[in-house]
Amino acid sequence: MFYQFSWLLLPALMLVLLLYVLRKRKAEQDAETGDRSSDSAADKSPFFIRPIVQIGNRPSLLAHEAVDIHWHSEARDPSWSLCFRVSGETEWRSASITSGATIKLQNIQENTRFSATLDELVPGKSFEYEIFFKEKHVFASSAMARKGRGQNQRMVIVGDLTEGSNGARKVAYQISRSKPDMLVLAGDLAYRKGLFSEYLERFFPVYNAESASQNVGAPLLASCITLTEPGNHDVGMPSDSDIPDFDRNPDLMAHYIFWSLPLNGPVNRTSQKHVAPFAGTAHRLRDFLRAAGARSPRIGNCSLDAGDCHLLILDSNVYVDWTDEQLVAWVEADLNGANKLGVRWKLVSFHHAAFTAHWKHSDEQRMRLLAPVFERHGVHVVFSGHNHTYERSYPLRFEIKAQADGKLVAANGHVDGTFALDRAFNGKEITRANGVLYIVTGGGGARQKLMSENPDAKASLALPEFTVTMVDNIHSFTCLDVEYERLVFRQISEDGVELDTFVLTQ
Repeated sequence: MFYQFSWLLLPALMLVLLLYVLRKRKAEQDAETGDRSSDSAADKSPFFIRPIVQIGNRPSLLAHEAVDIHWHSEARDPSWSLCFRVSGETEWRSASITSGATIKLQNIQENTRFSATLDELVPGKSFEYEIFFKEKHVFASSAMARKGRGQNQRMVIVGDLTEGSNGARKVAYQISRSKPDMLVLAGDLAYRKGLFSEYLERFFPVYNAESASQNVGAPLLASCITLTEPGNHDVGMPSDSDIPDFDRNPDLMAHYIFWSLPLNGPVNRTSQKHVAPFAGTAHRLRDFLRAAGARSPRIGNCSLDAGDCHLLILDSNVYVDWTDEQLVAWVEADLNGANKLGVRWKLVSFHHAAFTAHWKHSDEQRMRLLAPVFERHGVHVVFSGHNHTYERSYPLRFEIKAQADGKLVAANGHVDGTFALDRAFNGKEITRANGVLYIVTGGGGARQKLMSENPDAKASLALPEFTVTMVDNIHSFTCLDVEYERLVFRQISEDGVELDTFVLTQ
């Protein structure tokens, strides 16, 4: 019997010997280089959210500029340091670092927000920065300080961004190729409800990627001052009738957690006026307010200067009543202040388009209420998103006409009125405009609903009288070069093709 099975023993013994040799060799390697699993744990990134460059509470231009760098970490350990230097300098300087409240939201890994202030920067000059954790180098990037008066600058404006599409990644990549000095995101950054978790899944991997690629996105947030405004999805209101519920979605309204803008707006939460309505148990609301701090809801309406521009950012969501006299007076005062300072160009940005040719949101006209204010104070361009298109209007003036019941806004959102259009303006031979230009730049990557998809079969595909051009089937962004004598506009597609270009002068 033994001899019948002896032919099986030799292979088995050889296999045992081979396993012994391999195990011994691995033990020897681990003894020389250390256990690889331990190395992997040690090399794990300390960032929960990678660094973001932000303007913070600095509405006015400064002789010596400053920016804030924000990042999040799962570790509360304060063993962080950041050093930076302005281009041309040889010496590195240390930045002061503070830790904000630890963010505790259900379904989100507990994390802490850290902030570093980089001051004594030179307006319009680049700087580089490096971050260390427990004395180990963990991050490096560069950015540019805000431009000062008389310095040309390039701004990119785009809305309706990350819905998990290839278009979103390609747009982010093309934006990085354009090398903007400032990035303005015109609302609806992360679909579908602007949740913290949606930012982690869809927004940051695209706009704060480790490297630039049309298949991934680009590290824009770590290298460019970024400004934002709240769209309807950002405040958890895909539809106007939605009431954001923190019990259903404990990580709602991440817009107010991540972004840091000037706190010079007219609203504070204690009045509850012009603030998004929401529901939820007290402890969940408390968790959100602790994480958002003073930014909620102040950053929804704010303004700042950058180079030869004054930029006014407004909350256009349905809960804001733009017939409110005090709110309108704040807009008037803000623009009047820019005029007194002699700011060359006045730009406005809000999410919901006041004038749009597209059927999807053409009924939402409440922001037309501010058109006469913009005209009185010499606003040059108004940017918006909401429709996932690119649209450009003629320079226009709009006179509001009350409804039959005396109200300025109808129940369906319509604002009636009459147009005065500057049809002579073509942005090439004739570049001075008689009126305000309205640009919809919502082609940042969200799904596009074509004009041909209009469910109303009787609807005409013809553009309304105020629209010069519209592109509804290609993702794109607006690249704006600001010079003292002129504004140069280019609408660039996800593949780097110029869809439209024109010049505006005074």
